[in-house]
Amino acid sequence: MLAALLRRLPRAVLRQIRLLVRPETVLRWHRDLLAARHARISCPKRVGRPRTVRSIRVPVLRLARENSSWGYRHPR
Repeated sequence: MLAALLRRLPRAVLRQIRLLVRPETVLRWHRDLLAARHARISCPKRVGRPRTVRSIRVPVLRLARENSSWGYRHPR
């Protein structure tokens, strides 16, 4: 918010104001906040592989049950 307010002031006024930090620093803070927000929003909500659609999962499991000789045999 401070960056937005400072940006609207003319440069002559900005030169006269005694700031504790430089305007470039305030703008950098603003960019960092936006970058952190973007990273948080664009982060995937779920990790790992997405679930298989039911219309695909059901026939595949049925074929696996009916053809037990297919695939890798697990030692049991």
